[in-house]
Amino acid sequence: MDQTVGYFSAGGSSAVAIKLAIDQIQRVMYTHIDDQHPDSMRFVKDCEQWFGKEVEIWQSPFKSVDSVCRYNSFIRSRQTGAVCTKHLKRTVRKQFEYENEGNLRIVWGLDFDEKDRASDIVSNMPNHEHLFPLIDREMTKEHAHAVLAASGIRRPAMYDLGYHNNNCIGCVKGGMGYWNKIRVDFPTPGSPERSMTEPGTIPHDSSLPPKTLSNSKKPVEILRKFEVLTSEILSGAADVPKSMILAFFEIF
Repeated sequence: MDQTVGYFSAGGSSAVAIKLAIDQIQRVMYTHIDDQHPDSMRFVKDCEQWFGKEVEIWQSPFKSVDSVCRYNSFIRSRQTGAVCTKHLKRTVRKQFEYENEGNLRIVWGLDFDEKDRASDIVSNMPNHEHLFPLIDREMTKEHAHAVLAASGIRRPAMYDLGYHNNNCIGCVKGGMGYWNKIRVDFPTPGSPERSMTEPGTIPHDSSLPPKTLSNSKKPVEILRKFEVLTSEILSGAADVPKSMILAFFEIF
């Protein structure tokens, strides 16, 4: 059944975009990552009341940046991007899309300065309809934050600390200036293994299977098969049982 879903990132622009389109939205979906500032969940709950609609909280079994990077023995590259973004965000959204049969109308929180990203989304996800409430109204990030303030919604703490986005604490895609600021705002001990009890740290999930010699090549091989399968499904060239599709998500 076709439905409209708002993809909520716990960012200011995303919140305002969903609020603008809330009368069209049946479900609001937020993908949580353990490395986000604890204040993000406060913001999610505040927005839930503002929307007047439940925010569904989804999460990858990896849960944290540290876990997914260690499991894949990889962080990021210019060609493929960050492995954490792929597994902690995009794969979770793909699972949501496969579990909800039919074409989706997706509400995105991209602002007027992100028109190129919006075009990429439309090109890369042709099977769904995409709504960009902020772009349609020529609203920038600053406009969105002004709406939050006027509505009495306190924005996430990361913005007030001077960060441009409400990303994970210690985003692997950040540059030198960003990381110099992170070291000041969220000091960590010298040990690479950081405690979960310390603000801004990235916990390691020991419950995930260790990457041994016997399974070290498995993710690469399955990922290639998965990408081919996904392409065939989207083009209508493959008729694959839903149970098989979900099995791929359990592996990743």
